[in-house]
Amino acid sequence: MNVGVIKFSLYLPSNQSLKGKRSVVKSLCHKLRNHFDIAIAEVDNNDHLKSAVIGISLVSNDSKIIQKVTSQILLYIQEHSADFILQDFHHEIIAGL
Repeated sequence: MNVGVIKFSLYLPSNQSLKGKRSVVKSLCHKLRNHFDIAIAEVDNNDHLKSAVIGISLVSNDSKIIQKVTSQILLYIQEHSADFILQDFHHEIIAGL
């Protein structure tokens, strides 16, 4: 079993309220969850108006599949970044569990 873990940071330059931030973050998480069948949540900076940290996990029997999906997730985020700027993206594969 292989586990992929992704953590990325977003900057929301035009956001003016926590309600607006949550709307953007919730929408992105919902789209990613439905498109890639992953576990995803906001994991840090919950009370910051202009930033969010998102965590993702996925499981597969093949680390190549995790690497491929991770690349697709990064591309998807970059293509759908009208309301935010991707600041940071880290991923790790934990193999052989």
